[in-house]
Amino acid sequence: MKTAYFLAILILLVTSCRKDPAILQPDTFSFGLAYGFCAGDCAYFYQLKDMAVYRDNIDHYKNIVSYEPQPLSQSKYQIAKNMLDSLPAFLNQHQGQTIGCPDCYDQGGFHISHVSKGITRRWYIDTSADSQPVEIRDYMKRMKEVIEELNQ
Repeated sequence: MKTAYFLAILILLVTSCRKDPAILQPDTFSFGLAYGFCAGDCAYFYQLKDMAVYRDNIDHYKNIVSYEPQPLSQSKYQIAKNMLDSLPAFLNQHQGQTIGCPDCYDQGGFHISHVSKGITRRWYIDTSADSQPVEIRDYMKRMKEVIEELNQ
């Protein structure tokens, strides 16, 4: 009898729980490079979501990035995934920071966004290595190379 009572309560608890929509949303990792004063395609963003990578469908960055509905190839996903896998501890310790002066003198700026369990972390980073902490310089150099590789 006690087992049946316990199971009934357990079923009631499990079926009556409301799911938090923020937790249900898939995690995403986005990174890119944008230039404020240029002509043509001046924004290069990529988003990792559901084990796929998507290219942006914008020419200019204005605080909102949208992505193509079709993912890139699985080989490009593997290239892009390296940026998530190698995210420096320094950035996790300095969440939400602007590093240097991104695009202040028309040099462009890196953008990184990571959404996990409804929590969004963002970084804006100067493209000039002299303005970057030494702890992230190799990562930022690699990000530029990855963006160029994904653009091909």
